[in-house]
Amino acid sequence: HVLVGLQLPPPPPPEKKKKKKKKKKTELFFGKDFFTGHSGMFSNMDVLSYSLAAVTFGLLTILVVSRYLRRGVDRALALAATVSMIWAATIVSQSLWGQPGFNIRYLVELLRDASWIYLLFALLKDGLKEKKLTNKVKHILGATTAILLTLLVAIALIENFSTVGISTGKAKLLGQIGLSLLGLSMVEQIWRNSPSFGRSSIKYMCIG
Repeated sequence: HVLVGLQLPPPPPPEKKKKKKKKKKTELFFGKDFFTGHSGMFSNMDVLSYSLAAVTFGLLTILVVSRYLRRGVDRALALAATVSMIWAATIVSQSLWGQPGFNIRYLVELLRDASWIYLLFALLKDGLKEKKLTNKVKHILGATTAILLTLLVAIALIENFSTVGISTGKAKLLGQIGLSLLGLSMVEQIWRNSPSFGRSSIKYMCIG
């Protein structure tokens, strides 16, 4: 009798199941979300730039190998382009999958530097045979470059195959700067001792 006249509260309405909106799949090939860039290949501009570099050097290698290779300079250019393609692909692989390690990548980078320096020496050899002063400078630059490259490659090999740390990161950086300065000195020698009518054909190499 006590419950007579009391109104019970109505039962709660059934909860509506929220429909989950399906996200557009934008994975394509290189990334998880191409438009937002949260992950994937295109979210890392370093990976994208080095991938383009690998493709570009690969195309240059194909072009030189298929049409030229008559002179020593052509063969040196094909070698430099091939090693540069491997170097760029190595950096892409390291950024995406963590392999190869730093020592291997550093060794490949040294080989890339050596291949381009070899190209500069081939240009000096072909175009400047009759200049004694240039030959003397060329020998000095060649000996300095060979010693520095041999030292850096030996350090990289020892550190890769053993647990001994011979040099620091600053020392390796200084070695790379030294190689760059030697390369600039060779480019300066090529430009200075080239005839004026032939400088237009090497201006892009000097700018690069």
